[in-house]
Amino acid sequence: MSRMPAGWRAWLLHLRNKLHEEDKQQHIEWSFWLTHAACLLWPLPWALAAVTATGLCKEIWDARYGSGFCWYDMLGNAIGIALALMMICLAPEGLYYL
Repeated sequence: MSRMPAGWRAWLLHLRNKLHEEDKQQHIEWSFWLTHAACLLWPLPWALAAVTATGLCKEIWDARYGSGFCWYDMLGNAIGIALALMMICLAPEGLYYL
């Protein structure tokens, strides 16, 4: 069995630590719940576009007026959206506007 190179292990450890920061957890949670809400209102492609655009606009705002654009925040948004999609796909038919 081959072992993972040290560089990969260090990168994955760094990624795990970044995603455990409170700010990144908030991005995951907000994207999760916004995706659920958006799927109740709009078809899935529109809902995903709206939530993704909201996260991107927040980061652009941060780049201009806040702490700066953060790709880890965008990753948190993507994780929240993906988790919400998994739950939405398991929901009873007719609950969401797909």
